[in-house]
Amino acid sequence: MKSSFTIQEILKTLKSNNKGFVLPSVLVVLAIVFCISAILLSKITLSVKENAEYRDHQHCLMIAQSALEECKANINADPAYSGTNGMLTTSDGGSYSIQSQKMSDVLLQITVKGMYKKYTKILSGQAVLDPETHQISSFNILLEK
Repeated sequence: MKSSFTIQEILKTLKSNNKGFVLPSVLVVLAIVFCISAILLSKITLSVKENAEYRDHQHCLMIAQSALEECKANINADPAYSGTNGMLTTSDGGSYSIQSQKMSDVLLQITVKGMYKKYTKILSGQAVLDPETHQISSFNILLEK
C-alpha cells in the first residue's frame, strides 16, 4: 500500500499537532519577561539609592564650603573671630561648626566641620592676615574627611 499525502493533508496534520502548544509557549515567554523585569527593577532601585547617597554627600560638602565662606567673611570683619560655639543647624537639616585659632599675629588655624545625614566633611587649613589691613591675604584649606 502506497501512502501519498497531499500538501493540504500535511499542513492539516501539522496544525492539529500544535494543539496545546500555545499555552506553554506563552508561559515561557511570560517567565522570561518577568525575569528581565525583575533584573531591571533591581538595577533601577540601586541606581536611585546611589544617586540619593551621592546627593547627600555633595550636600554635606556644600555645607562645609558654605561654613568656610562664612568663616572668611567673619575673619575679614573681625580678625579676633574664634568661630562658632558648637554646632549650628542649617535650614535643611544639616549642621556645621567653625573653629578659628590664632597661631600668631598674622596666622590663623581654621577648622570647619559640615554634617548632613550620615556624612561628615572636615576642612582645615590656615589663613594669613595682611599685617596692615588685618584682612585675609591668603587662605589654604585641605579636605580632611
